This record gives sequence, structure tokens and C-alpha cells, in this order.
Amino acid sequence: CRKLSIIGTEASVPTLAEMLTKKETSDMARFALERIPGEAVDEALRKALLETAGKMRVGIINSLGQRRDSKSVSALKSLIYDSDITTAVAAVSALGQIASTEAAQVLAGAKEKTTGKLHLLVLDAYIKCAEQLVARGECHQALGIYKQLYVSSEPAPIRFAALKGMVTATPEKAVGIVVNVLKGDDQIMQAVAIGLVGEMPGILELKTIVAELPNLPAAQQVQLLSALGERGDPVALPEVVNATKSTEEPVRTAALKALGQLGDASNVNLLVQAAATTDGVEQKAARESLYRLCGSEVDQTILGSISRADPKIKVELIRSIGSASGQSHRPRIAAVRTSASLSSKASLNTPRDLLLPILPKTPSSEHRTLTSLTEASFSNKTSPLSLTALREAEATALSASLSSVSLLALISKSTSAATCFGPAISLRVLSDSTLTSRSGSFAVFNNVSTPAATLR
Repeated sequence: CRKLSIIGTEASVPTLAEMLTKKETSDMARFALERIPGEAVDEALRKALLETAGKMRVGIINSLGQRRDSKSVSALKSLIYDSDITTAVAAVSALGQIASTEAAQVLAGAKEKTTGKLHLLVLDAYIKCAEQLVARGECHQALGIYKQLYVSSEPAPIRFAALKGMVTATPEKAVGIVVNVLKGDDQIMQAVAIGLVGEMPGILELKTIVAELPNLPAAQQVQLLSALGERGDPVALPEVVNATKSTEEPVRTAALKALGQLGDASNVNLLVQAAATTDGVEQKAARESLYRLCGSEVDQTILGSISRADPKIKVELIRSIGSASGQSHRPRIAAVRTSASLSSKASLNTPRDLLLPILPKTPSSEHRTLTSLTEASFSNKTSPLSLTALREAEATALSASLSSVSLLALISKSTSAATCFGPAISLRVLSDSTLTSRSGSFAVFNNVSTPAATLR
């Protein structure tokens, strides 16, 4: 039978048809017949449907569904109401696969006559029938089915599928359908419609939909802002910017997040102001979006704003360049140079907090510049030294970048520095013959966890 399923023709049908009604061979015969083209196969299956019962009949029903035999619809119609629930379920499923006009009519009738689990299966088959109609280009008939199933009395999952189906079946009316849902008061269906905005960019044009953003409840505004960010269409940018002024914090936060996906250089000031003047999730959203903005215009806008910015704003501008992922370090160096006049009272230790994380990743062509800036920062007596955030990996990278003189100067200012750098780095300082006062160097380590005697 397996070979016949591959090489079989209508000439094989009579033999296989006899096997259909025998318990031992029915499944094997169906396996072969399902794959043999021709009307004779369908006739054999329809005949066997009338001559079998139980499990064999269910199998034949499944085969008729697989072959989408429209001539079996009348026989399957009566089986929807069979006392054997397995038979009824199989008949419903087969009608959904056949998806002919007659099959759709049968399912429409069954929708009104069935209850419980079988009713849900009828609805599901009706949806599948509509999907097949759309695939065949029979969109008008499919739209009628979707409208029947969208009514509020139907279960939510069926209504979800029906709404998506209406949008798919009539793309020229899709925007109007979604806008009508957004203007309604059904918040569950509003959420579904918003989800379609992100899922179906080729169908849903945004301008009219975005105009509804301010009219939605806060929860739906948050959902739509998220969908607009994921879609990434700049036509939504003006309304997203307006949403950052909302009286609702969740809406403002969602708008700030969306700007990280939609924004450009023109939004740098808005984001940096939000980062500097808010806190919590709103500040985090503003910072993350600022970090995500990319492009030379964004870099130039940030760098051009640093020198004239207030201290809090300046901190956020510098932080954004120091945290931007995947970008060249050259803008960071420029930011460090520009920030030399930053007050020592600012919350960011400049330029060290910028330099420490990027030293391990710095190209050799820029390494000397960064090293010089780092050494200069450690010799700046007006700026307090803070090593609390210095991780071991950063300390190792930093020590490899600095001269022994600079390392000793750093360690001598803080006992925590010697501990942070550890014995290996400290030994390098102590063994450097170029130091003018090696005996003074040993004194630096007298009060740290690794005794100077051990290092000697």
C-alpha cells in the first residue's frame, strides 16, 4: 500500500476499495487512496462511508476531508448530528477542510443547532472554511462568514480570528475596520485590533489609525504605542512625541520606549530632558531609547549639545555616548574631551566613568588618546577618586593601559585601589626600575590585605 500511494493509479482503486471495509486493511487502503488522484478514489471513499461504522467510518471521513471532496458534503451533513461524538467531530472537521460553498452553508446551519464542545468545533471549522475561501480568492463569501462570527455572542477566540479574517479578506477596507474597533468600547477587541497593526504592515496603512491614539483608554494607548514602535513606521512619530506629554505615566513611558525605535536626531533633546528630569521606569525608558538612537546626526547632536548643557543634562548626554552599543568609540573620546570642565559635584565621575568600560575595546589607533586622558583624570586633584564601581576586569584592562608611574599615583591615593588591582598588578609597580623611589612604593601597600613583605 505504501508503494501504491506513490506509484498507484485509478487502476489500483478496485482492489483498494475492497480493503476499505475490512478492519485489518482499512487504514492501509486509505493511506494509499488519499494520494492517488482521480474521481474513482472519491467514489470509492463515498461508497465505503455508507458501508462502515465506528473507527473505520471516522477514518474514511478524515480521508474525504483530506481530499476535499465536495460531493461528500451531503453525506457528511447528517453525520454532524450522529450519536457517536467521534463521528460528529470528524464530519465537522472534514467540512471545514472541504470549504466549498455547500460546506459553508452546512456549517452555518450547524452553528445554530449544536451546543457545547461540538459547537466550538463547528465555529472553528467555519473559520477554517473562510480561510480556504480567501485563499481561493472568494473573499466576498469569506467576509460574510467572518461577520457572522464577529458578533459579541461568540467566544472571544473566535471573534479574534474573525476580526483578523475581515482585515485579510478586504485589505482595501482594513483601516476602516480597525479604526471602527478602536472607536468602540470593547477593550478586548481593541487590543486585538492593535495587535494587527504590528502583524500586518502590508495591509494596514497607519496615518488614520495613529490619529486615534489620543482617544483610546490609557491601557490601549500603551498597547498601540508598543505596536507602533515594533512596526517602525516614521509616520507615527508626531503622535508618539505628543504621547510623551500624557498625564498617564504608563503612556509616557511607552511613548519614550517607542522613540528608541522610531526616533532620530530631532528627538535627542526630548529624550535627554526626560532622562534628566524623571526617575524610575520613565527615566529608564528615556535612557534606553537615547542609547538606541544611532547615526552620525545623532552623534553630532549629542556632542554639539554637551558644552552648553546644564550639568544634569550634560551627564545624560555623556552617558548616552558612553553606553551606546555597537558604535565607534571616537564620539566617546570627543565627549570626554568636551566634558573636561564638568563640575566635580556632578553625579558622573568624568572622564573616568566613561573611560573604564571602553578601554578593553579601544582600537589601537585611539588607545594612546584614551590612556592620556585616563592618566590626566587620575592626576586631577579637584576631582575625587571613586573605585567603588570598578570591576576586576576593568581594573585589569586599565592597569594594562597605564604606566607604572600612573598606577602608583592611583594606588597611593586609595588603599582600595591596591586591593582592587591585586598582587600581580601591584608587583608590576614594585618591580619597575624606572620608578624614582621604590622604597616609597612599598609603603603604599603596608595597610592592604596583601602584605608588602609578600610582594617583596
